[in-house]
Amino acid sequence: MKQFNKAALLSLVVASGIFTARGQVHLPTLGLPKMGLPHVAITQRLDLQRVNLLPIEEAVQLPPSCFQVNNPCGVVPVQLLEFTAERANDQFADVKWTTESEAALRGYYIERSLLPAAGFETRGFVAATQVNTIKKEYAFTDANDFTVISYYRLRMADMDGAVKYSEVRPVKPVKAGTALLVYPNPATVQANLRVTVSRQTAAVITWSDAAGKKIKEQQLVLQPGANYLAEDVSSLAGGSYFITVVTKDGAKMRASFFKLTQ
Repeated sequence: MKQFNKAALLSLVVASGIFTARGQVHLPTLGLPKMGLPHVAITQRLDLQRVNLLPIEEAVQLPPSCFQVNNPCGVVPVQLLEFTAERANDQFADVKWTTESEAALRGYYIERSLLPAAGFETRGFVAATQVNTIKKEYAFTDANDFTVISYYRLRMADMDGAVKYSEVRPVKPVKAGTALLVYPNPATVQANLRVTVSRQTAAVITWSDAAGKKIKEQQLVLQPGANYLAEDVSSLAGGSYFITVVTKDGAKMRASFFKLTQ
Protein backbone atom coordinates (compact mmCIF):
# COMPACT_ATOMS: atom_id res chain seq x y z
CA MET A 1 0.00 0.00 0.00
CA LYS A 2 1.26 3.45 -0.88
CA GLN A 3 2.54 5.39 2.11
CA PHE A 4 1.82 9.09 2.78
CA ASN A 5 3.71 11.24 5.20
CA LYS A 6 1.75 12.90 8.00
CA ALA A 7 1.97 16.39 6.54
CA ALA A 8 0.54 15.29 3.19
CA LEU A 9 -2.26 13.30 4.83
CA LEU A 10 -3.09 16.20 7.14
CA SER A 11 -3.37 18.55 4.16
CA LEU A 12 -5.66 16.04 2.46
CA VAL A 13 -7.81 15.78 5.56
CA VAL A 14 -8.13 19.54 5.92
CA ALA A 15 -9.07 19.91 2.25
CA SER A 16 -11.64 17.13 1.95
CA GLY A 17 -12.67 16.02 5.41
CA ILE A 18 -15.40 17.20 7.73
CA PHE A 19 -14.58 18.35 11.25
CA THR A 20 -16.78 17.09 14.08
CA ALA A 21 -17.40 18.78 17.40
CA ARG A 22 -14.83 16.46 18.97
CA GLY A 23 -12.04 17.47 16.64
CA GLN A 24 -12.33 14.44 14.39
CA VAL A 25 -12.07 14.38 10.63
CA HIS A 26 -13.78 11.96 8.26
CA LEU A 27 -12.53 11.23 4.75
CA PRO A 28 -15.16 9.93 2.29
CA THR A 29 -14.48 6.56 0.69
CA LEU A 30 -15.53 7.64 -2.81
CA GLY A 31 -12.25 8.88 -4.15
CA LEU A 32 -9.71 7.18 -1.91
CA PRO A 33 -8.70 4.40 -4.35
CA LYS A 34 -7.61 7.06 -6.86
CA MET A 35 -5.29 8.52 -4.26
CA GLY A 36 -3.67 5.13 -3.56
CA LEU A 37 -5.41 4.84 -0.18
CA PRO A 38 -7.31 1.73 1.03
CA HIS A 39 -11.03 1.17 0.44
CA VAL A 40 -11.97 2.20 3.95
CA ALA A 41 -13.20 5.36 5.58
CA ILE A 42 -10.58 7.05 7.72
CA THR A 43 -11.69 8.68 10.93
CA GLN A 44 -8.80 10.15 12.88
CA ARG A 45 -8.60 12.41 15.89
CA LEU A 46 -6.35 15.35 15.09
CA ASP A 47 -4.65 18.03 17.07
CA LEU A 48 -6.54 21.09 15.81
CA GLN A 49 -3.66 23.33 16.84
CA ARG A 50 -1.47 21.47 14.33
CA VAL A 51 -4.12 21.93 11.67
CA ASN A 52 -4.21 25.66 12.29
CA LEU A 53 -0.45 25.85 11.75
CA LEU A 54 -0.78 24.65 8.16
CA PRO A 55 -0.49 27.36 5.50
CA ILE A 56 -3.94 28.26 4.18
CA GLU A 57 -2.83 27.70 0.61
CA GLU A 58 -1.81 24.13 1.50
CA ALA A 59 -5.03 23.44 3.34
CA VAL A 60 -7.32 24.37 0.46
CA GLN A 61 -5.26 23.39 -2.54
CA LEU A 62 -7.15 20.11 -3.03
CA PRO A 63 -10.85 20.82 -3.60
CA PRO A 64 -13.49 18.12 -2.88
CA SER A 65 -14.27 17.81 -6.61
CA CYS A 66 -10.85 16.22 -7.13
CA PHE A 67 -11.96 13.21 -5.12
CA GLN A 68 -15.12 12.49 -7.13
CA VAL A 69 -14.78 9.45 -9.38
CA ASN A 70 -16.67 10.98 -12.31
CA ASN A 71 -15.25 14.49 -12.02
CA PRO A 72 -11.44 14.37 -11.95
CA CYS A 73 -9.47 17.59 -11.85
CA GLY A 74 -8.11 18.02 -15.34
CA VAL A 75 -5.75 20.54 -16.88
CA VAL A 76 -7.39 23.97 -17.05
CA PRO A 77 -6.15 26.14 -19.95
CA VAL A 78 -5.52 29.40 -18.13
CA GLN A 79 -2.51 31.23 -16.74
CA LEU A 80 -3.29 33.35 -13.69
CA LEU A 81 -0.78 36.19 -13.60
CA GLU A 82 -2.07 38.10 -10.59
CA PHE A 83 -4.84 37.68 -8.01
CA THR A 84 -5.68 40.12 -5.21
CA ALA A 85 -8.48 40.59 -2.69
CA GLU A 86 -8.63 43.78 -0.64
CA ARG A 87 -11.08 45.70 1.48
CA ALA A 88 -12.61 48.59 -0.46
CA ASN A 89 -14.50 50.09 2.49
CA ASP A 90 -16.57 48.97 5.48
CA GLN A 91 -19.19 47.43 3.17
CA PHE A 92 -17.33 45.84 0.25
CA ALA A 93 -14.23 43.91 -0.80
CA ASP A 94 -12.61 44.16 -4.24
CA VAL A 95 -11.40 40.99 -5.94
CA LYS A 96 -9.14 41.50 -8.99
CA TRP A 97 -7.14 39.18 -11.23
CA THR A 98 -5.14 39.21 -14.45
CA THR A 99 -4.90 36.25 -16.84
CA GLU A 100 -3.80 35.13 -20.26
CA SER A 101 -4.11 31.95 -22.37
CA GLU A 102 -7.79 31.31 -21.63
CA ALA A 103 -9.08 30.22 -25.04
CA ALA A 104 -11.03 27.20 -23.74
CA LEU A 105 -11.95 28.63 -20.35
CA ARG A 106 -15.59 28.93 -19.31
CA GLY A 107 -15.06 31.43 -16.53
CA TYR A 108 -14.22 32.27 -12.93
CA TYR A 109 -16.18 31.50 -9.78
CA ILE A 110 -15.37 33.86 -6.92
CA GLU A 111 -15.43 31.99 -3.61
CA ARG A 112 -15.32 33.26 -0.03
CA SER A 113 -14.87 31.66 3.38
CA LEU A 114 -14.53 32.70 7.00
CA LEU A 115 -12.90 29.35 7.80
CA PRO A 116 -11.06 27.89 4.79
CA ALA A 117 -10.69 24.41 6.31
CA ALA A 118 -14.51 24.19 6.50
CA GLY A 119 -15.05 25.08 2.83
CA PHE A 120 -15.88 28.01 0.58
CA GLU A 121 -19.13 29.47 -0.76
CA THR A 122 -19.59 30.85 -4.28
CA ARG A 123 -20.15 34.60 -4.33
CA GLY A 124 -20.36 35.18 -8.08
CA PHE A 125 -19.30 34.16 -11.56
CA VAL A 126 -17.43 36.11 -14.26
CA ALA A 127 -17.34 34.67 -17.78
CA ALA A 128 -13.97 34.40 -19.51
CA THR A 129 -13.31 36.41 -22.67
CA GLN A 130 -11.72 33.29 -24.21
CA VAL A 131 -9.06 35.35 -25.95
CA ASN A 132 -5.78 33.48 -26.04
CA THR A 133 -3.28 36.12 -27.10
CA ILE A 134 -3.72 39.07 -24.72
CA LYS A 135 -3.70 39.75 -21.02
CA LYS A 136 -7.13 40.30 -19.52
CA GLU A 137 -7.99 42.11 -16.29
CA TYR A 138 -11.06 41.18 -14.28
CA ALA A 139 -12.73 42.66 -11.20
CA PHE A 140 -15.52 41.62 -8.85
CA THR A 141 -16.96 43.53 -5.88
CA ASP A 142 -18.39 41.50 -3.01
CA ALA A 143 -20.58 42.69 -0.13
CA ASN A 144 -18.33 42.21 2.89
CA ASP A 145 -18.71 43.88 6.28
CA PHE A 146 -17.33 41.08 8.43
CA THR A 147 -15.57 41.95 11.66
CA VAL A 148 -13.34 38.87 11.24
CA ILE A 149 -10.83 38.04 8.49
CA SER A 150 -12.47 36.66 5.34
CA TYR A 151 -10.73 34.66 2.63
CA TYR A 152 -11.16 34.63 -1.15
CA ARG A 153 -10.08 32.33 -3.95
CA LEU A 154 -10.91 31.75 -7.63
CA ARG A 155 -12.31 28.52 -9.02
CA MET A 156 -11.42 28.49 -12.72
CA ALA A 157 -13.52 26.13 -14.86
CA ASP A 158 -13.01 25.07 -18.47
CA MET A 159 -15.61 23.95 -20.99
CA ASP A 160 -15.19 20.28 -20.03
CA GLY A 161 -15.83 20.84 -16.33
CA ALA A 162 -12.23 20.62 -15.15
CA VAL A 163 -11.35 23.13 -12.44
CA LYS A 164 -8.28 24.87 -11.11
CA TYR A 165 -8.03 26.84 -7.87
CA SER A 166 -6.07 30.00 -7.17
CA GLU A 167 -4.19 30.70 -3.99
CA VAL A 168 -6.20 32.07 -1.07
CA ARG A 169 -6.16 35.78 -0.29
CA PRO A 170 -7.18 37.23 3.11
CA VAL A 171 -9.23 40.41 3.46
CA LYS A 172 -8.92 42.53 6.59
CA PRO A 173 -11.96 42.71 8.87
CA VAL A 174 -14.03 45.80 9.45
CA LYS A 175 -13.08 47.51 12.67
CA ALA A 176 -15.80 46.63 15.11
CA GLY A 177 -17.92 49.58 16.18
CA THR A 178 -21.68 49.59 16.75
CA ALA A 179 -24.08 48.63 14.00
CA LEU A 180 -27.49 47.03 13.56
CA LEU A 181 -28.63 45.16 10.46
CA VAL A 182 -31.97 43.43 9.84
CA TYR A 183 -32.27 40.84 7.05
CA PRO A 184 -33.96 39.70 4.92
CA ASN A 185 -35.78 42.93 4.34
CA PRO A 186 -38.66 42.64 3.54
CA ALA A 187 -39.25 39.64 5.82
CA THR A 188 -42.01 37.05 5.68
CA VAL A 189 -41.41 34.36 8.31
CA GLN A 190 -38.19 35.25 10.11
CA ALA A 191 -36.24 38.45 10.70
CA ASN A 192 -32.53 38.12 11.50
CA LEU A 193 -30.57 40.69 13.45
CA ARG A 194 -26.86 41.30 13.39
CA VAL A 195 -25.80 43.56 16.25
CA THR A 196 -22.16 44.63 16.25
CA VAL A 197 -20.45 46.12 19.29
CA SER A 198 -16.82 46.81 20.17
CA ARG A 199 -16.87 45.23 23.63
CA GLN A 200 -19.06 43.09 25.85
CA THR A 201 -22.10 44.97 27.09
CA ALA A 202 -25.64 44.46 28.33
CA ALA A 203 -28.35 45.68 25.95
CA VAL A 204 -32.08 46.05 25.53
CA ILE A 205 -33.70 45.32 22.16
CA THR A 206 -37.12 46.84 21.57
CA TRP A 207 -39.50 45.93 18.73
CA SER A 208 -42.23 48.42 17.82
CA ASP A 209 -44.73 48.99 15.03
CA ALA A 210 -45.05 52.01 12.75
CA ALA A 211 -47.21 53.79 15.34
CA GLY A 212 -44.54 53.40 18.01
CA LYS A 213 -46.38 50.72 19.99
CA LYS A 214 -44.01 48.36 21.76
CA ILE A 215 -44.40 44.76 20.58
CA LYS A 216 -41.54 43.03 22.36
CA GLU A 217 -38.55 43.81 24.54
CA GLN A 218 -35.47 41.63 25.04
CA GLN A 219 -32.60 41.94 27.50
CA LEU A 220 -29.31 40.23 26.70
CA VAL A 221 -25.54 40.49 26.88
CA LEU A 222 -23.77 41.26 23.60
CA GLN A 223 -20.29 39.91 22.91
CA PRO A 224 -17.53 41.86 21.07
CA GLY A 225 -18.01 41.73 17.31
CA ALA A 226 -21.11 40.52 15.51
CA ASN A 227 -24.04 39.02 17.46
CA TYR A 228 -26.72 37.17 15.49
CA LEU A 229 -30.35 36.84 16.58
CA ALA A 230 -33.39 35.36 14.85
CA GLU A 231 -37.01 36.35 15.47
CA ASP A 232 -40.19 34.70 14.25
CA VAL A 233 -42.30 37.42 12.59
CA SER A 234 -44.81 35.16 10.86
CA SER A 235 -47.63 36.28 13.18
CA LEU A 236 -47.06 40.01 12.59
CA ALA A 237 -49.42 41.95 10.34
CA GLY A 238 -48.00 43.35 7.13
CA GLY A 239 -46.34 46.74 7.41
CA SER A 240 -43.29 48.58 8.75
CA TYR A 241 -41.59 47.77 12.05
CA PHE A 242 -38.72 49.27 14.00
CA ILE A 243 -36.00 47.71 16.12
CA THR A 244 -34.00 49.72 18.65
CA VAL A 245 -30.93 48.49 20.49
CA VAL A 246 -29.68 50.44 23.51
CA THR A 247 -26.50 49.27 25.24
CA LYS A 248 -25.55 49.75 28.88
CA ASP A 249 -22.74 52.14 27.89
CA GLY A 250 -25.15 54.43 26.04
CA ALA A 251 -24.85 53.39 22.38
CA LYS A 252 -28.15 53.44 20.49
CA MET A 253 -28.86 51.70 17.19
CA ARG A 254 -32.06 51.71 15.18
CA ALA A 255 -33.21 49.84 12.09
CA SER A 256 -36.47 49.12 10.31
CA PHE A 257 -37.88 46.29 8.21
CA PHE A 258 -41.05 45.64 6.25
CA LYS A 259 -43.21 42.58 6.98
CA LEU A 260 -44.81 40.97 3.95
CA THR A 261 -48.07 39.09 4.30
CA GLN A 262 -47.88 35.43 3.34
